[in-house]
Amino acid sequence: EEAKLQRQGRPILTIPILGKFVKSIVAETKKNPPSVKLNPREDSDVNKAEVGMGLVRYIEDVSGAKYAYSHGLECAAVGGIGWIKGKMDLKRHTLRIEKVKDAFRYYMDPDAEREDGSDARYFISRFKKTKNRDITWCYEYWWKEWLEDEKSDGVFWALIERTEVVDYGRFPGEIIPIFPVIGEDVVYEGERIVKGIVRDMQDSQRIYNYLKSQEVETIALTPKAPIMAEEGTIPKEYEHDWNNCTKNPTKVLKY
Repeated sequence: EEAKLQRQGRPILTIPILGKFVKSIVAETKKNPPSVKLNPREDSDVNKAEVGMGLVRYIEDVSGAKYAYSHGLECAAVGGIGWIKGKMDLKRHTLRIEKVKDAFRYYMDPDAEREDGSDARYFISRFKKTKNRDITWCYEYWWKEWLEDEKSDGVFWALIERTEVVDYGRFPGEIIPIFPVIGEDVVYEGERIVKGIVRDMQDSQRIYNYLKSQEVETIALTPKAPIMAEEGTIPKEYEHDWNNCTKNPTKVLKY
C-alpha cells in the first residue's frame, strides 16, 4: 500500500510468479494422493490390518479425502500450515475426513511438538455466522480431559455462540481429530516458525514486480520518433493518417 501511494499515476504491476511453484508441488499430490496405511505389528494382526485398510479406503473414498489432503498441502506450501479434520456422525456411526478451507481457522496448543498435532491438549476455532444479515462470532473449542475412571484422555468439544454454549459432546478416541499439515518447521530463539515457499521468495517477487513496472513505464514514456516531411508534401486528405500513424498503426499509409 505504501508503494501504491508513492507511485500514484504510475504503473505498479503485480505479476504472480510463485503460483507455478505451488502448483508443481500440489500437482504431484493430486496425481498420486496419499492415503492412510495400516501395518500389522504381529503376524496375527495381518488379517486385522487388511480389514482395517478396507475400512480406511471406504472412508477416504466417500469423504473425498484426496481433496482434503491436496488442499492441506497447498495451504502448507503457500502459508506454512494447512488442516485436515476428522468428523464423526454419532447417529450413523460413520467417520468422515473433511477439507478445512480456511487455513487460519484453527489455533493449536503451542506446547504441542508432534508433527501431526496428536499431543495437543486443545484447539480453538473462531468463525463468522451470518443470519438475516446479522453477523455473529462463534467459537469451536476442542480439549482433552483426563478421565480417572478410564485411565485415559477423553476428547470433548463445544460450540459457543457469543457467550452461550449451544452444543457440546464427546468425540470417541484419545486424539483431537484436527491434524495440521506443516511446511517448513523451525525453532528460532525458542519461537516456533512454520513457513511455506512464499515467505523466502517475497523479496524476489517484489523485485520482479518493481522491474516490470519500471519497464512498462519506461516504454510508455519513450517518445515516438517523428516523421520528417517537407512542407506541403502531404495532402490534406492524408494528414490524419500521417499524424496518428505512430499511435494507431494502419495497414496502408498512402503517400
